[in-house]
Amino acid sequence: MLPPGYPSFAGPLFLFLLELQGQASSQVLTASVPSYAPVPVQCPSNEKLLRLAGSPEARNQTLSSFETRFRQGRKSVLDPLWRDFFTNGPGKATGYQSSPLMTENHHDWPIFGIAFSGGGLRASLYAAGIMQALDPRSTSSPLRGAYPLASYVTGLSGGSWAVTSAAADNYPLAPDMVAGWELEKDLVLPGGVNPIKNAEFLDALGDTAKLKRDAGFLISAADVWGRAVGYHFLPGTDSKNFYTNSPTTAHGAGMLMSGLRNTKQMQSFQVPITIIVSNSKPVDETARNPSNLSVSGATYVPLSAAVYEYSPFEFGSFDPQLSAFIPTEYLGTSLVAGKPFLPSSVARATRTSPQNQCIRGFDQLSFIMGSSANLFNAAAGVPIQYQSIVDTLARKISSVSSDKVLTARYPNPFQGVNGPAGYDRTSKDELVIVDGGENGENIPLNPLLVPARQVEVILATDASMDSNKTGVNGPGWPNGSSMINTFLRATQILPAGAAPFPRVPTDSKTWEQQGLTSRPVFFGCETPQNDARPAYPLIIYLPNSPTESLPLTNYSTYKLQYSKEETSSFLESVMESTTRPRVPFNKGDADWPTCFSCALVDRARNRHNVARSAACENCFKRFCYN
Repeated sequence: MLPPGYPSFAGPLFLFLLELQGQASSQVLTASVPSYAPVPVQCPSNEKLLRLAGSPEARNQTLSSFETRFRQGRKSVLDPLWRDFFTNGPGKATGYQSSPLMTENHHDWPIFGIAFSGGGLRASLYAAGIMQALDPRSTSSPLRGAYPLASYVTGLSGGSWAVTSAAADNYPLAPDMVAGWELEKDLVLPGGVNPIKNAEFLDALGDTAKLKRDAGFLISAADVWGRAVGYHFLPGTDSKNFYTNSPTTAHGAGMLMSGLRNTKQMQSFQVPITIIVSNSKPVDETARNPSNLSVSGATYVPLSAAVYEYSPFEFGSFDPQLSAFIPTEYLGTSLVAGKPFLPSSVARATRTSPQNQCIRGFDQLSFIMGSSANLFNAAAGVPIQYQSIVDTLARKISSVSSDKVLTARYPNPFQGVNGPAGYDRTSKDELVIVDGGENGENIPLNPLLVPARQVEVILATDASMDSNKTGVNGPGWPNGSSMINTFLRATQILPAGAAPFPRVPTDSKTWEQQGLTSRPVFFGCETPQNDARPAYPLIIYLPNSPTESLPLTNYSTYKLQYSKEETSSFLESVMESTTRPRVPFNKGDADWPTCFSCALVDRARNRHNVARSAACENCFKRFCYN
């Protein structure tokens, strides 16, 4: 007899659940450094600070040794989970039970990644709803058990808040996680009409950010904004201590991206690698996309700008502009041609030993979340009270000029580095980083398109707010713009093979008119038979879309407060649209769990010369974009 709350299919997945449940509270992330202030430390003697990642064109692109070892360990954990999913779980009706894919000696499963888009709290809640639908503990979901199959999970902007929260809080049940976000309190003005509470909160944000400034580092709106986000999305804050700013590690201060790799769950390879995405602001601020490139929607940096990624292991970019990384633990360290030096501002402020040339504690999770969601330099439509408060507070405590305070500032570890396509910040002493969706790619797909990672199937979740009132679904829904822009970047900006991506329609009206934004769609189904490593991954596109029952989930990106009733109903709506999509008419598709499973395993099926089953053939006819 299984304990209440567990799925009916047992085996390895059940053992995984027991381990996750047993560690749910004991393995919550804690602070790795004493405060929000980075500290100078001695550089490691046994680890290079600069890693050149190579390129697909030169056939020498590599992953870090840490990521490579994690993937090997993760593969051993995933093997029984994949088999159990297709033997006893949602994939049992795919028709592959008697095929070579299900034999005990089959270990070659697809590498699966999940990408959660930006879109403020709407995107955070949408991500949480999908996590709930894919969670093996969600007994009512016909897609349960898919989330643990992922090797990578990526997020940007509001999506980054959800994936960071899940990883830092050790993957609680989605409703519990969302309840802990305290979204009844406004992200910027949590006191509501109480000016004293608001002043206490804003003062606390400033006081914490000033610790970083007083250590000799530049601070900006991203620091203040990130700290505000951290109150909600990092462990340790509740209604009782919300307005208390002590100790110095309160509200997630001191919690680091690199700290995630030391959690027991990552050490035992039980969870996917979390990757957060941001964009680079070009040195040439007048840089634009080519006039002949039909970019979809509004963009604030060109598609040619480098896309940065943060993982527990590394920070940098695989883009050919840079193709270099620094260990995330030492993000904040200034390097010239790989050699560290301590900026004079930090040396004066900290009075540290000359031996301490490296920095630790810069990779604060709240700062990374703030950087990935930093739209203050570009956003049109941000409510004036929010823009004004954050900007004013940042300018008050920051030493940078007013035109620089709106972008995140990072000491440059890539001075003297020039990737195959040329890096515009090779001679600059800082990186200027903005929201991960400012180039028009609001779904963080780029890390999952890196050839060296060999990701074969991607769940691309889209909570963008693209459409206007003339859209098929009305205003505030995705219209395919992010997918269009990723396709354009992969095929017309980057060198061939740098970011393999399947063909998609390049007109957002086509997406809407063909219903591609109202239901799940598979892209990249037409892989040649027996192709060992297909030219691009299979994309399962899952857009935020209207459901038969209210409420709708197209809230504004700039809605910074949700009631408990709104969050609860939002999760219910996402569960409905994710598990019972309207294909092809306004009713749930009973075969969707099987079709979803068919897409998950299709690359492995093709690689091992297994004929596509009748059930999956029928699914691909219905869900594949042709």
